[in-house]
Amino acid sequence: MTAAEPSTGAPLVVSLHDPGASVRQEVVGTKAATLAQLASRGFRVPEGFVVTTTACDHIAPAAPIPDELWMTVLSHLGQLGDGPVAVRSSGSAEDLIEASYAGQYETVLGVEGPEALASAIRRCLASVDSARVRAYRGSDVPTRMAVLVQKMVPADAAGVAFTANPITGDAEVLVSAVKGLGDRLVSGETSPDEWVVRGDCVSCGRSPEGALDRSEVGAIAELARAVEDLFGSPQDVEWAIANGELFVLQARPITALPVAPVVDVPSDGFWFKDTSHFPTPLTPFGASVYLPALTKALPPFAEEFGLLFEGVEQRSFGGEMYARVIPLGGKDRPIPSSWVMWLAARLAPSLRHKARIARAAIDSRLPERMLDSWELEWRPAFVDEVGELKRVDLAALDDDALVAHIDRLEDLLGRGERLHFRLHGPHSLALHELGVLCQELFGWDMPQALQLLTGSSTASSEPGRALQALAERIAADPPALAAITGRSEDRLSDLRQAAPWAAEAFDDYLERYGHRTMSYDPGDATLFERPGVVLGLLADQTRAIARVAGRTGESGDALAQARAELAGRSDHDKHHFEAALAHAQRAYGHREDKVVWLDNQPCALLRYCAVEIGRRLVARGMLAQSQDAVFLDERELRELLMSEQEADQHALVARRKAERAWVIAHPGPPSYGMDPGEPPDMSPLPPALRLVNAAFLNQVRLLEAPPTPQVSRDELHGVPGSPGRCSGTVCVVSDEADFGKLRPGEVLVAPTTSPPWSVLFLQAAAVVTDGGGVLSHTAVIAREYGIPAVLATGKATRLLSDGDVVSVDGTAGIVSVTRS
Repeated sequence: MTAAEPSTGAPLVVSLHDPGASVRQEVVGTKAATLAQLASRGFRVPEGFVVTTTACDHIAPAAPIPDELWMTVLSHLGQLGDGPVAVRSSGSAEDLIEASYAGQYETVLGVEGPEALASAIRRCLASVDSARVRAYRGSDVPTRMAVLVQKMVPADAAGVAFTANPITGDAEVLVSAVKGLGDRLVSGETSPDEWVVRGDCVSCGRSPEGALDRSEVGAIAELARAVEDLFGSPQDVEWAIANGELFVLQARPITALPVAPVVDVPSDGFWFKDTSHFPTPLTPFGASVYLPALTKALPPFAEEFGLLFEGVEQRSFGGEMYARVIPLGGKDRPIPSSWVMWLAARLAPSLRHKARIARAAIDSRLPERMLDSWELEWRPAFVDEVGELKRVDLAALDDDALVAHIDRLEDLLGRGERLHFRLHGPHSLALHELGVLCQELFGWDMPQALQLLTGSSTASSEPGRALQALAERIAADPPALAAITGRSEDRLSDLRQAAPWAAEAFDDYLERYGHRTMSYDPGDATLFERPGVVLGLLADQTRAIARVAGRTGESGDALAQARAELAGRSDHDKHHFEAALAHAQRAYGHREDKVVWLDNQPCALLRYCAVEIGRRLVARGMLAQSQDAVFLDERELRELLMSEQEADQHALVARRKAERAWVIAHPGPPSYGMDPGEPPDMSPLPPALRLVNAAFLNQVRLLEAPPTPQVSRDELHGVPGSPGRCSGTVCVVSDEADFGKLRPGEVLVAPTTSPPWSVLFLQAAAVVTDGGGVLSHTAVIAREYGIPAVLATGKATRLLSDGDVVSVDGTAGIVSVTRS
């Protein structure tokens, strides 16, 4: 008899090789049921038995195991023979496609004797309701647990095999191996051998352990593929080799495996990818609210200044943002020659209309008037409105009121984007004028001219400066310093007890600077939602006060050089330079400021609404966690919120997460369609029309440079973004989830950055990015902090790894890698 049953008929203990165990998932748990199914199909699975969920329901944490059950357990233990056993959890909700629970529950190896077995069973059962597991499942309701007891395999080698690449989704078998037991691999205490099997081709990535030969890797891959064939989906297989025999220790579906999205490739026009603002795919929610606002914002800007296009259409292809410039008349045409441009500017009604608009904008001093309006009217109004909307208690709104609140926020974002682009006019014209003048007077290029503006963009550096000031205060208060730099898991609570003033100041900091999405995606998290990240940065700064103190972004050297060269020039030249400099400093200072108030904060408020809807959908059983709401678009969220029926969205969210992971691993092409080539020659245009369009095109070029081709991993070339030289250790930060990795003095390597990333620049020694140009946010912020920056490397995040030692030359645009 293989099962012992109490009077209720429910089994207490089941043999792993019982023919019925594989279909009793609710009785033996997923892990044991899977192994039982594998054993029944002829796979080599270690002998064992399962203390069932029914039995485990009656085992109290601190009480003896009931006699009837214990005698049955000991009987099955005796059938395994002498030697140690492995005791493992087998939860009813683990090893599933939507949730693996990998590493969440307890496993005890090398268990020998009845007392040790009883203790191990209790440890496994205790882990079902640990804080770690509760956080993983997002609920305080525990799942049912069984306990699996198996004969230990005296492994010569052990490891895992993935039948698909879990990072890229590619169809290849990845084998990781160590000598001896696999717990050394799972715990991360050793670097395993790494093999890749594609078809019949077996290749070794590295082999520090020397645990396997090529034929053994091939056998493991064949085993893993057989497991995949059995279950019909890509599998994560734990295996062990003992005395030449290959065992399966566990198999589970690979969760969140990247899946290729269906991309509707456009057939009209030329579409280019915007990696400067959107280095990673947008969330469905973010794309659904942000891209329409952008598309609607550009035509008014083009019309107001006489720009030679009708607008820019923005679309999300698999989450990646592509844009198409809509030419005058709406149809793509060949680039006209200079004489055609001259003739059209004087005869074509559309160009004559644009010329009149441009001349009126310049003659009426529209750029200066717009800056006045921003300072005196528009900015204060947005600050007040954002403050009012931020104070709304979303949880207190009923569903109808919440939808109405989203409508108001989308209107705020739309108005903000229209104003954002209108202010591009004065910004581009002011910087263009200064750049042209510096070229004429001093022979300077644009990066040199921009050094004159360092220190003008206070919005860029303000969050970091405020964090540094708070760090200095905390560093001078021993109780506060001890609390924030301690090893406690809850340093904020320690800070509230040790130094209430510091905790209050920290809360004030989050309230002032935390309500900003970390990118242009309204689906992205804010620092307000991740206080632990900010607390970690603050703790780092208290330890590094001496190093960062006195670091400033000043334009003094460049300005002194310019004025020295002007000493022998005419009063006209001097006056012209000082006027252009003052105008550029004013416009330059507002650029980052408008991003904060017109982009990042409205996006944050929309994010909070999506998460609040998500909270309500979780309560209705439609989502697993509130943050999953951003993987639904705005229309879907509205319909689900107002629906009287509960529609399960778990599968859809899982699919979209998998598609996002695929796109991150397999980026789309830089463009779709036929590239029209360089813009037409502007010189034949009338002066005002030539000026506004040349200024705008110049700003576009300076915002995003083409990726620099790389020919070596030892020396990366890019665009000089901020001058200076330094050496340091690389820290690759892909998004806000990696913020906590960066240590003071490290070189920040990122796809690109946005203004809220400025808190990282406070402690970075230098910054290197894949994209960007000398007018990108990355360059502006780096110049404000006085740290070297190299941009538009194209591949820095792929060619550099955490721990690499590099020398960054922000003056020449070169990153040199030191190889050990």
